[in-house]
Amino acid sequence: MQNRMPKRRRFGRDAHLAGALAWGLACACTDTPSPVTGSSDPATDSAPDAGGPAVGPGGGGTSDNGSFDPGTEIDTSFIWVANSQQGTVSKIDTRTLTELGRYLTSPLGKGKPSRTSVALDGSVAVANRGGTYTEPSVEAGLTKLFASPKDCIDRNKNGKIDTSTGKGDIRPWLEDECLAWHAPLAYWSNRPVAWAPKKDRTSTEPALVWTAASTQCSSDVCNFDVLRLNGDTGEVQDVVHIGPLEGPDFITGPLTGGVGGGVGIPGLPTFPGLPGAGGGLSILHNYGPYGGASDAGGNFWVFTATTTHLIRVDAKTLAWKSWKVPDANGYGITVDPKGRVFVCGTQGISRFDPATSQWLASSAGPALGYNGCMVDGKSTIWVGGGGDGGELGLHAFDIDTLALIESFPVGAVKGVSIDIEGFVWGVSGGNVSGMAVGDTAYRLDPKTGDVKSYAGLTGAYSYSDMTGFGLKQAGVIEVF
Repeated sequence: MQNRMPKRRRFGRDAHLAGALAWGLACACTDTPSPVTGSSDPATDSAPDAGGPAVGPGGGGTSDNGSFDPGTEIDTSFIWVANSQQGTVSKIDTRTLTELGRYLTSPLGKGKPSRTSVALDGSVAVANRGGTYTEPSVEAGLTKLFASPKDCIDRNKNGKIDTSTGKGDIRPWLEDECLAWHAPLAYWSNRPVAWAPKKDRTSTEPALVWTAASTQCSSDVCNFDVLRLNGDTGEVQDVVHIGPLEGPDFITGPLTGGVGGGVGIPGLPTFPGLPGAGGGLSILHNYGPYGGASDAGGNFWVFTATTTHLIRVDAKTLAWKSWKVPDANGYGITVDPKGRVFVCGTQGISRFDPATSQWLASSAGPALGYNGCMVDGKSTIWVGGGGDGGELGLHAFDIDTLALIESFPVGAVKGVSIDIEGFVWGVSGGNVSGMAVGDTAYRLDPKTGDVKSYAGLTGAYSYSDMTGFGLKQAGVIEVF
């Protein structure tokens, strides 16, 4: 059955936006409209828009040696890693492995950031997940930081930019002038974040950033919202309500053959049943949307932890569709240049082709655990291991056959990213109880196997598009 397409809503603040933006931005917040809703039948809906935009003047292209040239307007030689335990994010130079800045991501430092997404101009949006298994977040929301001091704002008018200079220089909240905005969101948990591509780089229209946050998710049913924000101001422009979705979560599902509902996990806490929880809570109760990515058409793909669905929100109509991930698989998510979506988890790699609505699953290779993954823009998908289960290291699989190519035992890897020069990054941290314990980011040269590392992180738990490469390789800009 196909439901009516939702109408686009634009407004100053929806009912879930908890407060004004951080830096004196005007907000006529008198209305609290309801989120738009809608869904459609996969059998009758058209395939996603997979058209990639052209690169405008001053944008990226390819250099004479075939490597990606970011152009003068883009500074993409950084990886942004969330220090979840500390409530900060680190900006690390991918060429020198030097930490150039560390920033609070929420007013009280209790946001527990875990996902970062880098825009085409190098700025980062950080999602503050917050919350626990049984208590909602007190500081969910998105925070944007500028990458380059030339973009930062001299708010105290002292003639210079006052901003962090490294690991030991964390400025008090609102005193770092490279903080662009903070948008608090009153949700249980706020995890996925992904910038949408800006098709015309000469346009004065702001880039948009997607996020998703849970409102009510038990171990077998989930409702949540997808939000789209103005990337210049942090103002919420669109809200789409998703749900109810039903199914097992990605921990209890594989253990019980697809049956969710409060199944105890060895070594993890269990909780008494709550209404609608199927008799008990898994550790993923109310986590809901877990990871997200944009495709070349600006559509948002999001994976739900509590019901193992893959959802697509159309960038133009805001209509949404959902597909069950086979074998209750999932954790990491990435999109390739052909618009195919990859979900990575304990059951291996699951690849979804939107053109055919067909899934393909890997059938061999090392155990992968609950860790991130990233496509290299050509023929390989890299998956982490050892951060939350799985074999230690970075594991390379063929993007078409999903066959294992090679494994590199660099260490325990939670999050995976790729930098502007093609080096593969693995960030340590995390375990199946959800506690962040990592302090190291590994940089692998996939051609030589050479590994360099930066070991100055603090309770890192970070997986997402930490360098902006995922946005570029998804069809936005030619890479390598």
